[in-house]
Amino acid sequence: MVSEHAAYCNSLRVLAELWDDLKGMSDVANAAAAMGEFDGSDAGIATAVAAIDGFHEAALNPNSGEFLMPVVGVLDDPFSVA
Repeated sequence: MVSEHAAYCNSLRVLAELWDDLKGMSDVANAAAAMGEFDGSDAGIATAVAAIDGFHEAALNPNSGEFLMPVVGVLDDPFSVA
């Protein structure tokens, strides 16, 4: 059985992979804000993913967006809806 702490850490790892590997974002302040939404619960994961998606949408803005460099073809998005 996986301990609660290990499950919490694994969820943070997956959220971090979504942030930098899959979305290609690197703004540390935004990352801290998004990760701060995660409280260890399933609802916290959903809230953090929503925050990540919101920051990603803002980063895609052609006038005020960010430089994005996602890692393509290495990881599957665990939160994508098939």
